Amino acid sequence: MLWDAVQSPQYPILQLLKIFNVHPSASIPISIASLPAPPAAGAVALMLFPVTSDNLPLSWPLANQGVTIAVNGTSAGDVPHPPTRSSAARTLAGLDITRHAQVGSSLVMSVISTGWSSTMLLAWCGVKTVHDVVEEARTFAMDCTTAKVRSSKPAAAIRTNTLHSGASHSMGCERQGDAADVDSAVVEVSLRCPLSHGRIVIPARGVRCEHESTFDLDTFVRHALQVHSWNCPVCDGPVGLRELRVHSIVAEALFILSDLSLEVCDRIHVWPDGRWDIGSITKAKNLTKAHDVG
Repeated sequence: MLWDAVQSPQYPILQLLKIFNVHPSASIPISIASLPAPPAAGAVALMLFPVTSDNLPLSWPLANQGVTIAVNGTSAGDVPHPPTRSSAARTLAGLDITRHAQVGSSLVMSVISTGWSSTMLLAWCGVKTVHDVVEEARTFAMDCTTAKVRSSKPAAAIRTNTLHSGASHSMGCERQGDAADVDSAVVEVSLRCPLSHGRIVIPARGVRCEHESTFDLDTFVRHALQVHSWNCPVCDGPVGLRELRVHSIVAEALFILSDLSLEVCDRIHVWPDGRWDIGSITKAKNLTKAHDVG
């Protein structure tokens, strides 16, 4: 459908009512003789979305690109200005004008822009709660993750494998004579979310992200809905709701460390072959010893 690319996570389009263009320094009244009833029962909202000429998501104008929207002679309020980051081009934010319209009555809108152009969609939309959107993102991301967390291992076996992963790796490098090259490719990954600074529960990143670092999935979705910016907090690249993926290696590390009551460890090393450890063997043994004593 025409509007598939601009589906808002919180306001899915149910019925497209009008498509019109906005040009700088021009005001053309947009009218609907009789506003039809929404096509579905339940929570609905009358929303405006900006798109490009190719029907791709477009951010609302910056604060210095004045846009005024009136509905039936009443101001529709402030438009949702995007973040100042230049890469935040797809906010997926809509303007709710439900309170200014009445089903069965005429609807007249005027959009005045001083330096911004866009194609606008007017539509009846469903309304999802933040909780519903978070659950949808969580389910989809987990379903799309090809590697699953190996959560069925006995704790004793996990403990042994975790403590010796670094040792077996370094011994192999010595035999091959390329320890420096391999060590330079090892990445240190934080287990704390860059948004909340709390411990990550579900480690996620975007499908196009090239880094190992992750953020907490639930925290990211709630934050994105609040600030209207679906951008990775690590690399600032675009991450849509259905572009989230669970990082299986980090997820496994979080599970194992929690199972061993080693939440004190907030960083891991990820090796090029997909293995991970918690730093030096001495550090790992000390942490495990402290756990056993406690």
